[in-house]
Amino acid sequence: MTDVLVRSQYEECAYEWRMQIRESEKQTELRVIESNNLGAFYNYVNKRISYRSGNSALIDGVGNVIVNDVDKANLFNEYFASVGTVDNNVLPPSTNKMSKGKMLSNVEFNSDNVMLAMNQLKESKFV
Repeated sequence: MTDVLVRSQYEECAYEWRMQIRESEKQTELRVIESNNLGAFYNYVNKRISYRSGNSALIDGVGNVIVNDVDKANLFNEYFASVGTVDNNVLPPSTNKMSKGKMLSNVEFNSDNVMLAMNQLKESKFV
């Protein structure tokens, strides 16, 4: 076999593989659309934007290249802490017309009520 023939066969296989991958993605998207399920849609979108190991490097304030995930997290934490504001304990007026005069006094998240809420989700909501 010649190099030209081998290259041509490789390119044909690669093209066919890309077409099969794209067709599989189309079918998955079609199932999400046809399910008419908002939870399935969000699950699909979250899978598409989830963590990928190929995240790019960051540059810190003094020009060092940051590639370690822990160092990246610390750099982001420092940045967001520097641009945040201190809570002044003043709540904006409620514009929720559904509240009918009732105000939400507090919201509590703990491991028990989060697990309870997660357990109440139905598997059918997710693809």
